[in-house]
Amino acid sequence: MGVRVEIADTLQQALRLLAESEPPVRLLAGGTDLLVQWRRDPPDSGTVIVLGHIPELQVIEARPEGIYIGSGATHAALRDSALLKAKVPAIVTAASGVGGRQIQSTGTIGGNIANASPAADLAPPLLIADAQVVLQSVRGERKVPLDTFYRGYREIDLREGEMIVGFLVRPLEPGGVEFFRKLGMRSAHAIAKVSVAMRLVLEGRKVCRARIALGSLAEVPLRAEEAEKWLEGRELSRETIQEIGERVRAVVRPIDDIRSTARYRRWVAGNLVRGFVESLAAGD
Repeated sequence: MGVRVEIADTLQQALRLLAESEPPVRLLAGGTDLLVQWRRDPPDSGTVIVLGHIPELQVIEARPEGIYIGSGATHAALRDSALLKAKVPAIVTAASGVGGRQIQSTGTIGGNIANASPAADLAPPLLIADAQVVLQSVRGERKVPLDTFYRGYREIDLREGEMIVGFLVRPLEPGGVEFFRKLGMRSAHAIAKVSVAMRLVLEGRKVCRARIALGSLAEVPLRAEEAEKWLEGRELSRETIQEIGERVRAVVRPIDDIRSTARYRRWVAGNLVRGFVESLAAGD
């Protein structure tokens, strides 16, 4: 039968093609993951809809309900956005570490999340910003919190005929600080062994609000909600610094694989979170 390739110029055209095309339908944006998969196992039927020419999917802007990031925004666009640097800096840090410059100029935030890898670099900084995934089909729009969008390993809450069109994220509040760090074999060019994002809202030395998100430490990127609740309302004391690492280690579910061991991942995750809290306590 062969593969039919359709190039969409507008979002409405893409949604119509998604609803009407011969299945299986595959969406192609930057292609940094999908084209590698197809090199190993090329499709022989269905439809490929190319999304890279749609301006609506590349928007990054402030809206009344939060910061909106179109699913077609590249890692380079995230990296260079003055708005994101000011309002959600952990996303900028993460985007700056995704592959090399060539990958950053083509890979997209939508693809990074839709791929549903536990090691997706942008998932932890989106989770600490209470991101909502904006989904659209010819039937209308739906918003899903990112922390429930992941259904399991490589599984997402995407219904038939839907596509990810963007993300709504909460900007930093007054007194807010963010942190993102990933560890891999060769920094930006590596799949993360461990990644950690953290957002704290402080009033003096007291933690008023906490978000801690982790990648490569379970079957899906996840929030350390029990550790967050424990941290909220506490002072940045020596006891808090000592305990928070253990609280994070208690909630992760890492595995042994070719990149690292579960024991190492658990140890590093706790140390990264502890180190960030310690630096805040020291005024760094």
